[in-house]
Amino acid sequence: MKKLGFAEMNSFVAIAERSSFAKAATGSSNRIVRAILLDTPPSLDTGEATDKGSINQGMVLRHRAALVQELYASTPSPRIIAIDER
Repeated sequence: MKKLGFAEMNSFVAIAERSSFAKAATGSSNRIVRAILLDTPPSLDTGEATDKGSINQGMVLRHRAALVQELYASTPSPRIIAIDER
C-alpha cells in the first residue's frame, strides 16, 4: 500500500475545502471537518471489514477507540487533518 505524502494530504484538504457538497452542507453530519489517515486498512480478522468489503462501523469504533478520541479532541493533534469549519 502506498503511503500518502505531504503533497497528497494537502490535495485531499484542498479538494474537501472547495467541494460544493461541503459548502452547501447545513449540518455537522453532512460535512467533513477532520480526518486521520490510517496506516493499516480495516481488518477482516477483527470484524472491521466484511468479505464483501463493507465497513463495520461498530467494530472500527471499538478497535480504534484511541484514534476516534484523538479525532474528536478539542485541540487536534498534528496527525489530524483539520479543515476550516467556515
